[in-house]
Amino acid sequence: MKRNRPADFVAVIHISTIIKGLLAILATLLLFFAVSGLLTSLRPEYRLSSESVNTVTNQFSGKVLFSLIANENHYFNHALPGGQADTGLGKQILKASTNISLDDPRSLLGRELPGFSIFDNQILVAGKDANYTNMPYESAPPLDVLNEEREAALQNVDTIAEPDQTPSKQPSLTTEGRKVVEIYHTHNRESYLPYLKGVTNPNQAYHSKINVTKLGAQLQKDLEEKGIGASLNKTDIQGQMNKKGLTYGKSYLESRTAVKAAMAANQDIQYLIDIHRDSKRKKTQHG
Repeated sequence: MKRNRPADFVAVIHISTIIKGLLAILATLLLFFAVSGLLTSLRPEYRLSSESVNTVTNQFSGKVLFSLIANENHYFNHALPGGQADTGLGKQILKASTNISLDDPRSLLGRELPGFSIFDNQILVAGKDANYTNMPYESAPPLDVLNEEREAALQNVDTIAEPDQTPSKQPSLTTEGRKVVEIYHTHNRESYLPYLKGVTNPNQAYHSKINVTKLGAQLQKDLEEKGIGASLNKTDIQGQMNKKGLTYGKSYLESRTAVKAAMAANQDIQYLIDIHRDSKRKKTQHG
């Protein structure tokens, strides 16, 4: 009687294949550590960060980013004009690579004409008929009017009253004692001609006492009456700049320090409001 012998299995191992696999793993590890070391050794301004990602994505409009999402989830097409995604990637790639926008002819000249790029802004919210030709722009006042020793005499201030910070009634909706709004003034000494005796030039309407901070105090009161907790930052930005010998163009850097300190002290802050004085008359303002 014959017995069935089990089949013989032969395993062939190629040493060269093992060596290639080990070398591939070693090369991958070396590349990983090399890239990691490169990223960590770069100077801070060259490292990838959330700010870098934000700078890149700012080159793309919200419609383009939304259209990219709609390409993956077609349900989002219902929210797009015409019901169809329109990425316009060609224009966006051109703008990201050359900083030239086909929708904005100013971008063709911004890098060529000295000083032209300072007007390369973007209108986010504007009223009817608002455009770049009638939008106000911010200019620095004469240095002498920023000096506290040369302030103009005051007039018509008897009608100015400090707002009562006690809410007149109990609001139905509240932030439960949390100060969620921070009010501050980068140009805290911007004032108004009716209160400055002998001053007729709007560029000289600055004062250390009667200024836009009065509006900040009133806004704080109005918010509190509606149940919205608000804090008024009374930092004298211009006074600090005078002590440090900083130019007017550094105002926002100085107010940034005050805002960062406020946010570090109060984790409940959700809204930051910087109040300025209008640079044009009401009839020419765009909401």
